[in-house]
Amino acid sequence: MERTGSAAGWNTTKRSIASAFVLLTLLGFFSFVQMYIGPFAQRPLVWYKDLLLTLFFWYLLLPTALVAYWLALRYPIERPGAGRRLAMHAAAGTAFALLSVLAGTFYSILNPESPEFYRGPAPFLEKYFRRVNSNLHFYVVIYVAIAGAAHAVRYYQ
Repeated sequence: MERTGSAAGWNTTKRSIASAFVLLTLLGFFSFVQMYIGPFAQRPLVWYKDLLLTLFFWYLLLPTALVAYWLALRYPIERPGAGRRLAMHAAAGTAFALLSVLAGTFYSILNPESPEFYRGPAPFLEKYFRRVNSNLHFYVVIYVAIAGAAHAVRYYQ
């Protein structure tokens, strides 16, 4: 499992970035399909514009997703110290979710296609806490998916 040399470390970094990019792209496509057939289907859609905006939002999460991926690889939930590592992942998942909601709040304020854009000039913290109440659990699940992907990659190495 232990690799030496800078080339091996760079290959692992490239694989991590590629894995996170693929996972976020899949989540972006899933989110786009949800938006395309979901509650926003009543408004006229320009599908390629909505797809690009959705993928842009998910790619905003790439830096935090890479940190989550690295944490899951670096601190796997295994027998020695599993409770401590599980607590660390719970804290990291909450931080990931809060940062993701923050990115989503900025995105929804700046995106004229977003329903949040039309709700008027509410204070930023009000919009942020509204999004925390409605989306925090979703981003915790995303953290678990990223950690699960990292564990799968580590297992099959």
